[in-house]
Amino acid sequence: MNKKAIASPSLGEQFLQVEHSSGLTILLCPMEGYSTAYAMFSAKVGSIDTTFKTQREEDFVEVPAGIAHFLEHKMFECDDGDAFAKYAKTGASANAFTSFDRTAYLFSCTGNFRESLEILLDFVSRPYFTPETVQKEQGIIGQEIRMYDDDPGGHLPRKPGASGHRRHHRIHCRNHLRPAVPVLPHLLQPGEYGFDRGWELPAGGGAGDGG
Repeated sequence: MNKKAIASPSLGEQFLQVEHSSGLTILLCPMEGYSTAYAMFSAKVGSIDTTFKTQREEDFVEVPAGIAHFLEHKMFECDDGDAFAKYAKTGASANAFTSFDRTAYLFSCTGNFRESLEILLDFVSRPYFTPETVQKEQGIIGQEIRMYDDDPGGHLPRKPGASGHRRHHRIHCRNHLRPAVPVLPHLLQPGEYGFDRGWELPAGGGAGDGG
């Protein structure tokens, strides 16, 4: 592993950057005097990533728009229970988000940090999909889509960008971070597209701890 300390004279703080042999980049930021610790796992997969190829495959695979956000929801389900239920036992507060270029899973806690970190690293590395859980999630995310579609604040920052970048394939301001409701019944059957194989690979992710 390669380690490098990076300091900020203006803030009077520093963090340690570790390049793990698996390809994972780890950022550690010890902060004395704080009672809360934070951890985040970030994957370099967002809403603009609609084609991908793993090292084991020769051809690119195209996936439906919105699949990154859909997978963000699905990753919390494990074969031995829900990740949020596990966090409830350690006392951690967990969340996740999807942006245009990445997906992140995070938690904060005042105790049981190691146990909570093990929960995080376990569910992001072991996707678990069944037809039943996929169908259940379609209804949940469909409600979320309709909620955001009724939010003017969500449209205001996106619409001007869509007008200015109609042909730019990397900006994708016109694409929502989520799939359209009519697409949901056809989105991500277990193993379909193989997107879960390239989803949380260590070389495509980064982990950060602070507190």
